[in-house]
Amino acid sequence: MTRLALPETLLAYRDPATRSALDWVANQTEPPAGLTLGEVRDFYALRLAYDKLRFDTWAWLETLWQQTWGTVLTDLEPLTNAADGSLPDEWALDAIDPADAVDDMVWLYNAHRLKNGRILWTGVFGRAVPGGEIGFAFSLWDGATPAPLEEMRALAEQLGDEWELIAEDEPRDREICTRVGSCLLDKNGEYDADAMNRIIDMTALRGVSDIP
Repeated sequence: MTRLALPETLLAYRDPATRSALDWVANQTEPPAGLTLGEVRDFYALRLAYDKLRFDTWAWLETLWQQTWGTVLTDLEPLTNAADGSLPDEWALDAIDPADAVDDMVWLYNAHRLKNGRILWTGVFGRAVPGGEIGFAFSLWDGATPAPLEEMRALAEQLGDEWELIAEDEPRDREICTRVGSCLLDKNGEYDADAMNRIIDMTALRGVSDIP
């Protein structure tokens, strides 16, 4: 079992006053005109707090991915860019913007080439407010083409009630993720890799087309 804690800065973001202040400063690199010296000082203090929130949350997501998906994907080829044309450009790893970490939902995705030639995208996500829920998601692609809907439906059904297929009508956004309230991490951050090992077994080893 692995224990994973939310960073203090993300916990603090749940406070409405802190959230309001950081949201206000998020898109401003310079203090607005007309502020007093003290208000300018407060502005830069907020900017530092906002940057720390981004950094801490991004580091937390990377750690969360490494200690969950990363433990069951060690034998697969990682894909980190779209240079070979196999990945959609907007989903390339180097296109993910850490600034997203200040939104209600924070996420990080990685891609690997499976032994059957397909691409497996694996993601971790969390909510900064109100409860800090953590979840997991994945999707399958044939090169730059999403796996067929019927195969994804079969895989989601095989995985059981804790997982669901979302965005069925949007192929590029289609993925299987943990249901709300069925997170693989409990409230103390304890995690069991059995479910992820099942996913790898059903995709990398057999292939989705073999799912009954």
